[in-house]
This record gives sequence, structure tokens and C-alpha cells, in this order.
Amino acid sequence: MPPQVLAAECCQPPPAPCDFYTFRYSAREPRCLVAHFQLRQLIYATSRTAVWYAGEGGLYGWCGLRRKIWKALDTEHGHALGPLQIATAGASAQLGLLAAGGFNGELLLAKLPCFGEAARVVHAARITEPGTADGITNALELVPDGPGGAPALLASNNDARMRLFALSAGGVPRLVSEHALPWAVNCAVLNPTSRHLAACVGDAPEAALLDLRVPSGQMVTLAGHHDFSFAAAWHPGGTLLVTGSQESTARVWDVRQPGAALAAMQGRMAAVRSLRFAPSGDTLAVAEAADFVHLVRFCPQAANVLVEAQAVDLFGELAGVAFSPCGDALFVGVSDATYGCLAELKRAEPPRAAFLAV
Repeated sequence: MPPQVLAAECCQPPPAPCDFYTFRYSAREPRCLVAHFQLRQLIYATSRTAVWYAGEGGLYGWCGLRRKIWKALDTEHGHALGPLQIATAGASAQLGLLAAGGFNGELLLAKLPCFGEAARVVHAARITEPGTADGITNALELVPDGPGGAPALLASNNDARMRLFALSAGGVPRLVSEHALPWAVNCAVLNPTSRHLAACVGDAPEAALLDLRVPSGQMVTLAGHHDFSFAAAWHPGGTLLVTGSQESTARVWDVRQPGAALAAMQGRMAAVRSLRFAPSGDTLAVAEAADFVHLVRFCPQAANVLVEAQAVDLFGELAGVAFSPCGDALFVGVSDATYGCLAELKRAEPPRAAFLAV
């Protein structure tokens, strides 16, 4: 049974199931670690065969070609911060960087290593005051072309701040702006076409749109969820935003008309913890906290926006989801003592034309 798609607040019949991603393999060697039960941005794919995930004591690399893992970034040793418990992570092939955020506001950046090599740390510092509940680094987004076209890093923190950093050629961050919100920021993402626009979700039912050029943080509110949110993703076209809430719904917004959500999808049983678009923009992965990943055919030109769906049924806590850069593979991290794995699904049909304009 596919996930139920809602139009606005009204129940609509669920779409017909369509298996457009099929199971390829499940690697048992990778053991994904979920250290914070609400934070699931822990899986990234930088190529068809290179996947990075948070594990015990650091960030690990998985080479699908060799079917081998190695510890790429040791977060317990080799840097000035001392042992770091990973709350969130990031990876970018374009920037050649790995990122890790910790429970005490730590930010660790390292060069993306080759197979079997250890990552070289280029930056280790705290963003927030250590030793408090407000110190957690909840999400990190590495942006190859940020404001002004320069590489950037967007950090979401539990101290009710979203911070924009410029990245040097060597990957060293410099704080550019800091934006205060009325609630803890759980996830912030930068618009792919208007790089001065950021979307934030956090410990509040509403989401927020921020103009990063305004230091005071001029904010537009998106109201519709009924619980806190921990995931957000922009469609590549830049006009549609998806947010995921603990009420187990994912809502689609047109930021040109922010008064109400265009559509909402009801999950199967748990909070929506992770959202990822395929690079073409035609497929949206909606990951619940455990067991279910929903793959939705995303069509901005259609009246219902969400037109087809497929439910991928797994077993265990989900550490996150990641599409390969070409969208031909989807990786799912499962954190479970018995059934833990890194699962790969392959696209069952040729990619459709990208939906980049509305």
C-alpha cells in the first residue's frame, strides 16, 4: 500500500503504486549510527559507488565497487576538540569536503579522501557555547555555489540560530551572517536558484523563509504543520519547498504563494525525518524515523504535484537517505543491532526529463 497523498487538508484517494526503484543489494558491513533520535541527516552519496555515513567514532566511507568500508574521519582523535559525538553530517564531491556536527556545537571539516585513506581535517571549532542543551549542531549543508556564487556552509543549531559561512578554497569556514529565529533550528536549506533565500524548520509547527541579505532576518512564515519539523528540501526549480514533520506528514509549498500548502503526504506510522530530491527533481524520497521510505513522483506541472508513490519497507531505525549524483541509485542507512545495513535501490526506468520550472 503506497503512502496516502493529501491535497491541502482534504483526504484524496492514494495514488496507484509504481515501483520505479527496485532493490539492488543490502550491505551488512556498514553499521550506521543514530546518536540523536530526531536527527537523521547522516547519509550522503558523492558518486554511484561512494557513500558516506555516520558510524561508531566517526564518518565512514563505503565503496560499492569494492564492497568495502573504512573509517574516513575519526571524530574521537586527530583534532583539537576532543571526542566528538556526531549529531549530523555532510559531504560534497564538488567541494571535496566531509563535515560533522556534534552535540556540543562542534563543526569539523575535512578533505574528502580517496578509498582507504584518512580524511585530512582542515577545521575544528565550536559554533555554539559548549556544555548546554542549546549547543547541538542539528544540520549542516555544504553548498558549492552559495550567495554570490561562492562555496558556503549553512549550519542549523539548537541555540535558535542559523549561520552562514563562506568557505575558502581550502575548506576553512568564515562566518558571514547569523540569523536568530524564535525556536531551535533543526534544518535549514538554501534555495538552489535564489541563493539568498533559506528555508528553516525547527521546534515549532511553522516553517520560515529568510532573506540572508537582511541581517535582522526578515521572515515569511509557512503555517500548516501541527508539530515540530526536522527535514526540508528544495525542488531543483527553486519555487517549491517540501517540509517534513513529527506529525508524520510531508507538505509541499509554493514559495511564491506561501499562504497554504499545495499538498501533503501522510506517512505510514512515524515522524518524517529526512527528505531528498533526485537531481532531476522528478522523484522525492520521504524517510520516516523507522521502517519506511516513500518514493513520490514529483510533478510540478500536475494539479496534484505528487502523482505516484512507492513504499519501500525496511526494518529498523533509518539514519537517512541519499540519491547518487545521477539519480540512478538510492541509498538508505538502517541502524539496527540485528538488521543494520546500507541498502541500495536502483532506478527501474530511464530518468524522465527534469522538472526545473513551474
